[in-house]
Amino acid sequence: MQAGLSHVFQGEWRLIRRMRDRKRGEMGRLEGEARFTLEAPGMLAFEERGMLTLGSMRTEARRAYRYDMTETGFRVLFPDGRFFHEARLEGTRADVSHDCAPDLYRGRYRFVSPHRWWLSWRITGPRKDLVISSLFLRRG
Repeated sequence: MQAGLSHVFQGEWRLIRRMRDRKRGEMGRLEGEARFTLEAPGMLAFEERGMLTLGSMRTEARRAYRYDMTETGFRVLFPDGRFFHEARLEGTRADVSHDCAPDLYRGRYRFVSPHRWWLSWRITGPRKDLVISSLFLRRG
């Protein structure tokens, strides 16, 4: 299953992200691309880039992670190797969380097909109140 999941992620994706900053009352979006490349067996490098618009701000944004396939799903690591979250698959979805004190990130992966998947986050705490939804569509 994990080898298959690694294969599902690999390649280039169109990325469409919608954001709602409930603290500031602002809506945002990011449109761009994402890429998963094989670094080693069971380890994928993830990179995304796109144009981010949030309120009146417009800027290019980039992000990178590493996806380490496990027996039950995958672990997501920051580029320097620090742990971000672990996804344990239950069918076609996985609920995840990340405690970034004092804020809490709760997320969900939903795999619709090998060509389409979602990652949604709800971030709450004294510093943040965000809802983020990212759609990944396979290119080609």
